[in-house]
Amino acid sequence: SHDGVEPPSRLVERAKEIGLDGLAITDHNSQEGIGEAMDAGRELGLLVIPGVEVSCREGHVLLYGSEDFGVRRGMGVGEVLQILREFPGCISAPAHPFDLHRSGMGWRCLEHPFDAVETVNGHSPLPRGVLLPLARRLGVGEVGGSDAHFLRGLGSGVTVIGSGLDPLEEVRRSGRAEGGFDLPGLLIPRIKRKRGRDRDGSR
Repeated sequence: SHDGVEPPSRLVERAKEIGLDGLAITDHNSQEGIGEAMDAGRELGLLVIPGVEVSCREGHVLLYGSEDFGVRRGMGVGEVLQILREFPGCISAPAHPFDLHRSGMGWRCLEHPFDAVETVNGHSPLPRGVLLPLARRLGVGEVGGSDAHFLRGLGSGVTVIGSGLDPLEEVRRSGRAEGGFDLPGLLIPRIKRKRGRDRDGSR
């Protein structure tokens, strides 16, 4: 989508380089890069969880576990979660829920049966402690996401799980988020892109 500038395979390579055990690919309203990422994951021996970030009417929602959810921008959260029921073992989480500048759902998350809550997001300055009450009210695990649009930001937010056979079930039951706001990763690539436009006038 417009949010990502790196090839999906390069994200997987970078995840391996920095010592991650896996990563989830959750592009905005698109799953077109999932196949390339999963091929790279198999080649490098790295877990790649397919997913998507859906721009719902009420806010952004993360879905994990399938290469083809068939959801689209502008759907309602209830409609998206109804579709998710057709994918056993897959899970959902509200993305950056208290970041209202980036379409967070806020406390309205409690109106829906989410499986986890994103309590750490590399693009959101809100600390994990602010989000924990929401996860506890829902009785679910946490997700930590780097929300990396560039390689520099990958790994700024991570999800720590146990060694069970099903990583998504581990997230649902006891996932814990770590990391935090990655201001350099957010600003430096923007500066580079702006300079690129200034140089050649075409971007």
